Amino acid sequence: MEFLPTDWLSILSLDTPLLELVARGTVLYFGILVMTRLMPQRTGGELAMMDLIFVLLIAEAAAHAMGEYTSVADGVVMIATLMGWNYLINALSYRVPFIERLVSSLPLQVIKDGKLLRRNMRREFLTE
Repeated sequence: MEFLPTDWLSILSLDTPLLELVARGTVLYFGILVMTRLMPQRTGGELAMMDLIFVLLIAEAAAHAMGEYTSVADGVVMIATLMGWNYLINALSYRVPFIERLVSSLPLQVIKDGKLLRRNMRREFLTE
């Protein structure tokens, strides 16, 4: 029974080409971002949509790095790619209003002057 691996280099070296990992992380990040923008606003709960996407993708990449990949470096590159895109999109949305409008939804009022706004509630699939 072995407690330590004999070939540390195979664990710490990349199995998948670097650009492929970056491309996969990029496509996943932006694909999920676009799909979640099409969902009702309340889907993310209290988290901002960008934060929800980031947490889900990081958890997925870390899970693969711990089990599915044969190399930890593949998971680290994927996580670094996701962190990089998340940082860049957050920084751009802070500085560029157009990007902010693309990635964030405006707040939707569901109660005004003590009355329920049924049309807005229907859009978000909210009941009384």
